[in-house]
Parts: sequence; C-alpha cells; structure tokens
Amino acid sequence: MDKLLIAPSTDPCKTVEDIIEYAEEIKNDADLLHCDIMDGKFVENKTFSYDVLQIIKEKTLLPLDVHLMVEKPKKI
Repeated sequence: MDKLLIAPSTDPCKTVEDIIEYAEEIKNDADLLHCDIMDGKFVENKTFSYDVLQIIKEKTLLPLDVHLMVEKPKKI
C-alpha cells in the first residue's frame, strides 16, 4: 500500500506571513503544504499570486502542492 500524504491547505491564512507561520506550526505533522491559486475569474475567489508562491517556497521547508484554479495557467 502506498503511503498516504497529508497536505493541509493554506486557505484559512490571510497573508503570506500567516502562511509561513502556519507552515512552521504544521511541518512535523504534514508532508506537503497545499496552496490554492485562484484568479477571481475561473472561480469567484482570488488568492495570492505566483510571486507570493515563490516567497512561500523560499521561506518554508515543506514541499508545495499547488492547485491552479485559473483561466490561463500557462500565464502563471
């Protein structure tokens, strides 16, 4: 049987600082950090940009699981 991976979502977080703090809190219990990227067009909500995703990647130890909910993913 394959290992089940745990990937808590960043959705409850409001700022990049919140996400980094959250990642630090869960790093011992999670395998991945799930980030939803929403453009406000493909879905109604809008979250952070690719630039913010880069900051998160640089500041956290957890690998990122990125879910793109955008109209034009190639432009991300």
